[in-house]
Amino acid sequence: MFERVAAVARGEWSKCSIGAVSIVLVVDNHAETLHLGHADGKQGPAPTGATIYRLGSVTKNFTALTFLLLESRDLCNLSDSVEKYVPEFASIPSPPPSGAKVTLIQLATHTGGLARDPKNADDLQRGPLAAWREVLSRAVPKSSYVADPGSVFAYSNLGYAFLGAALEKVAGVPFHACVTEHVLKPLGMGDTVFELTAEQRTRLAPGFTIASTGTDTSESTAEVDGRGYRVPAGGLFTTLDDMQRWLRYQMGGPAPEGSDLAELPARQRRITVSGPDLDWSYGIGVQSRRFGEVVVFGHSGGVPGYQAEMYFDPERKVGIVILRSAVFGDFQVDKIVAAAFVGAR
Repeated sequence: MFERVAAVARGEWSKCSIGAVSIVLVVDNHAETLHLGHADGKQGPAPTGATIYRLGSVTKNFTALTFLLLESRDLCNLSDSVEKYVPEFASIPSPPPSGAKVTLIQLATHTGGLARDPKNADDLQRGPLAAWREVLSRAVPKSSYVADPGSVFAYSNLGYAFLGAALEKVAGVPFHACVTEHVLKPLGMGDTVFELTAEQRTRLAPGFTIASTGTDTSESTAEVDGRGYRVPAGGLFTTLDDMQRWLRYQMGGPAPEGSDLAELPARQRRITVSGPDLDWSYGIGVQSRRFGEVVVFGHSGGVPGYQAEMYFDPERKVGIVILRSAVFGDFQVDKIVAAAFVGAR
């Protein structure tokens, strides 16, 4: 299986060899890795398991699990209204005619009816981690609804930002500290962070945006210090080594001794909405996709300069993580994901 995945990955790399790519395939307790390109984006050494990339929307997987953890400790309820913890949420312009209150679980499942992002949000998409909550407050008057709460699936970065703000209130500590202390540290994921240390910055692979006119790293560089209101929706940095730990945990690997983390991944996979062809669905911060007869779970992510994919089959204990320090170009990450699962049964 690994040979098939590696062959497809090398084929895609031959079409677009910009940046770096790191892949891990886990089958039961066995893992194989593949690294392509250069960690510095130029002609330096190949990336390693310690090279740092951005996760983009795979961050939602962590935010939602933290939500379930706090709920399991009776600190909040799935059906709590967002306004209970974030009063300014009630000030979003033009609320739905029904007057229904958006709940935390609706934010976590993208059924809160919110738009994907605020309108005219260029000035809200960057900013230091310490200021993200203030930036979200400025996003409120630019926010909007696209549907009545609970009526449809509408993917929303904005919704996850408000979910993060609610969790911050529930936990009584900053959002990033809550995720770090309750989830990342217990799982030994020391390089999965919302803010890089000076040492970690030296391991960050530069993120390339590819266009017909050439490549550019200015967008990814501008977001290194923070992603504005989007921290809970797409703010994490990580390494392949850390994501291998996360993948094993998601597939039922042992949780830390004395921890109450063990049952949460299965709860995340409680599907709430599905496409009409039943080829995709969404649970609590986790996507599912169908590859032939195989249904896999995980999440995709993309931000300026970076792509991330994490998918797994919990029944067969097969999973893959792909981290790439480039976006666009003739490199199809989906083909690599499919190679891990298509024809597997």
